[in-house]
Amino acid sequence: MYFKLCLLFVSVICSSWALPTDFDYDCTGLPENFLYWWACGSYGICRGGRYSQIDCVNGTSYDRRTGDCTHNSQAVTYPCNSVPEECLIYKGPGLRYPDRNADPVEALPPCTFYYTCAYGRYLGHQRCPEGTVYDEPQQRCLPPTQVSPPCGTFTGHVDGPVLPGTETVDGRQVIQPQTDTFGNVDKNKWPFTNNRNSRNQRPSPGRAV
Repeated sequence: MYFKLCLLFVSVICSSWALPTDFDYDCTGLPENFLYWWACGSYGICRGGRYSQIDCVNGTSYDRRTGDCTHNSQAVTYPCNSVPEECLIYKGPGLRYPDRNADPVEALPPCTFYYTCAYGRYLGHQRCPEGTVYDEPQQRCLPPTQVSPPCGTFTGHVDGPVLPGTETVDGRQVIQPQTDTFGNVDKNKWPFTNNRNSRNQRPSPGRAV
C-alpha cells in the first residue's frame, strides 16, 4: 500500500511539471473571437465570454488569415512559415519585439502585436491592449505618443522604469524566464505552449470586473 501511494505521489508531481502554467485571461467585455495570443502550435481566444487555448496538431500550424489551424502543406502566414530573424540572432533568456508587419486580418496598426524570442526560438505573439503599441526598449505596451517611431510618434527620450522580472542589457529590458527546481529554464512557464499530442481546448472562465 505504501509503495502504491509513493507511485501515485510521483505521478502527480511529474504530471504537474508537464502541464503548462494557468494564466488568468479575462474575456469580460471583449468582442467575440478576440485573439489574445498565438504561436505556431497553439493560440488563445475568447469565445462566448470564455477563454480557450486551442492546440494545433496532426501536422497543422496556426494561420492568422483563417484564424485556425491549417495544414503545414498549405501556405501558412508569417511567422509560422519561417522563424523571425530576431529570434535567430538573439540567444538570451527572453526578449520581446514589436511585429511591424501589417496585420492581414484586422488591419490593425503596426506594433499592435509583439512576439517573444528566447534561446534562438520563436515562442509566440501577444496582443497589446486597445489604443497601445509595443515599445521594445521598455518591453511593454504604451500609447503611441509615448513610443518612438516606427511604432509610435514620440521623438524625445524617456528612461522607463525597470519592470519586475527583467534585467537591463544594452539598454533593453530582458525578460527573465522562470526556472524549475534544478535551475533549468522551464519553457512551460511562458503564456503559450505547444501540445503536440492532441487538438485540445483548455477553457478558463472569464472573471468579473
